[in-house]
This record gives sequence, structure tokens and C-alpha cells, in this order.
Amino acid sequence: MVSRHRDRCAWRRVVAAAVVVACGAATLAGCKPPVPPQQFLSRHAVLSGYNARAESIQRLWSRCHIAVDMPKFDDAGALVTGRESYSADGHFVFDKPRNLLLQGKAPFVGAVFGLHSNDEQYWFWVKPKTSTEWKGRHGGSGQDRLLLRPDRLLETLGMFAVPADGRAMFRRDPDTDVIQVVASSPLPAEAHGGFASTCIIQEIHLDRYKHDPVSVRLLDPSGEPIVVSTLSDYREVDGVRVPGKLVFRFLLLHPVRNETVVTLDLKDITLTKELPSSAFAYREPPVDTHVDVDAP
Repeated sequence: MVSRHRDRCAWRRVVAAAVVVACGAATLAGCKPPVPPQQFLSRHAVLSGYNARAESIQRLWSRCHIAVDMPKFDDAGALVTGRESYSADGHFVFDKPRNLLLQGKAPFVGAVFGLHSNDEQYWFWVKPKTSTEWKGRHGGSGQDRLLLRPDRLLETLGMFAVPADGRAMFRRDPDTDVIQVVASSPLPAEAHGGFASTCIIQEIHLDRYKHDPVSVRLLDPSGEPIVVSTLSDYREVDGVRVPGKLVFRFLLLHPVRNETVVTLDLKDITLTKELPSSAFAYREPPVDTHVDVDAP
């Protein structure tokens, strides 16, 4: 009798252990993998790592889907009531420092949108509805009239190095490390209330897990944002982590607050494909109206 009792007890212990293991396995199956802890790097390591990655990217070629949501403008470039949206497949290509080609085509319509620049000039055009091109020269008198400035799009890619000569500052936010670029302020001295006449012109927010740029913000001298990018869906391309989705918000502050949003979904990305300079040469787009933003 004792032997049978012991056998029954042993069998119960085996069954109980099996139940516990099964419950534990079921629990683990429904759990998410543990989140890696944030890595707090020194300010020098953050800046050095960001600049090393930026310097490793000199060009980029990709196919992309382009979505643009923007306010309406009249033929003279003045803001009018209403908004326009465009969606197209095309290419996003740049070659540092200023060569840019962002162009989209729609089915049964052809080329509908383009944002371009080279060492000498820039031009932006939309064919449907508006059928207008805006063109100017870098540093020209009318560059602030162009809402979608190519140089500002390039500056918010998180792929250009930051000066390491004392013009950079550092801040820790709850989830990001922030590199701030400082410049002399063009505002009158009294506008700074007795403080040093400098201003922050750019902020680069880096994820603290992978140290990828997740947002870049360009600021005017008063601290107002004028372009804000969001960079996500990172993947490794040619040994470098590159975002696959880019959202740019171009903010119009005057005469009324408004914004244009450009969303790019990239695919077939490469960092090694070289293009001749002729690929970025000016070609008159197929539109009805041409506006020189530098004209008086």
C-alpha cells in the first residue's frame, strides 16, 4: 500500500510540474521581447557618431511614392483659400551638397510634380490644376518666397554633418539626445533682453536606442520652427542605416500660418549609384506659367 501511495504522489507531482511548465510557456508566448535599455552616450560620442554617419552618406538614389498636401497659390505666388493634394510615384535622388531631384509621375497623366536644385539654382513645379513653376537662385532675393525650398529639405534629412567648432550644443530629452546648432542672431540686440545675441537654427533629435536621427527642425531667429522632418522605418543600406519613410512639414508663418506636408516612402535605396551632373541640369517643366521668384 505504501508503494502505491508513493507512486500516486509521484505521478501527481509530475502532472503538476507539467501544468506549471505549460502555463509558463503559454504566458511567455504572449509576452513581447524585453525592450533594450536606453544607452546614454557622452555628448562627444553623440556628436562624433552622428557626424561619422553623415559623412559616410554622400549621395542617395531611390524610387519613392510621393504625397504632397499644400495650400493653393495664385499665378503670382500669393496664398489663396483652399488646399491641393498630389500623389505620385517617382524618384528621390540627391548628391551633396546641392544636387536634388524629387519628381513624380501619375498614371495616364505623366510628370505632375518636381522639386530640383543644383549648384546654381532651384526650381519647383506642379502641373495639374496649378500648372506653375517657381524658379530662383541660391541666395537670391526671392528664396524666402518659395515655401518648398530644396536646401531646407536637404538640411532636414539628418545626413549632413554638424560643425564641431563650438557651434553645437547638447540637450537630453526624455527619449532623444538633441544636437543644437547655434549661429549669430540677425535680430537687434535688444530683442535678446541683454543675453548673448545667438540663436538656435537647427535641432537634430537622435533616438537613444539606435542613435538614428528621428526628427530634424530648422528654426528662425526667434525660435519658431520653419521646417520639421520626421524620419522612420530605418533599414541598413550599403552598411549604413537609412530611413525608408520621410515626412517634411514646411511651415508658413506669414502672412498667415499654414503648412505644406511632403511624405516620401522610399524603396530600392542605394548610396553608391553615381549620376552625372547633367541629371540635375535645369530642364523647363511642362507647365503653363513660369515665375521667377527673384524678380522684383
